[in-house]
Amino acid sequence: AAMGWTPPRFSTESAAEGFAVELFPCPQDLRLGPDHRESPLNPDSGLLPPIRVQEPYPSFADYIRTQFQLLKADCFTLFTRSVARQLFQVYPPAQEADAWLPMVAYRNVDLVGTAPLPHHQGLCQLLSFDAS
Repeated sequence: AAMGWTPPRFSTESAAEGFAVELFPCPQDLRLGPDHRESPLNPDSGLLPPIRVQEPYPSFADYIRTQFQLLKADCFTLFTRSVARQLFQVYPPAQEADAWLPMVAYRNVDLVGTAPLPHHQGLCQLLSFDAS
């Protein structure tokens, strides 16, 4: 455990309650972009669960799922908007159409190899670029 923190261990009851969440946006989310009315990342779609302020959550799993889905929507909004714009020519509403999006798409890139980085709990990827 990093820095003295031990992640919680979920019981089989939590798994049985359907605790699974998707970590990253699915291809459909990338094609729609976060501004589409049916996007699960769009707050106006009705697909994001509301934060319960006055009443308790039905279960710990519901609380974690709600917080995770809201955090995921917040974290991936710019990324999915960039992918939708760059790769699928989907544009956000007019007030945001001219906003700069932090994304550069590279072509002719090959994944040459990967190596684990256990001390950072990550993965190093070696890429090859064809500049021609």
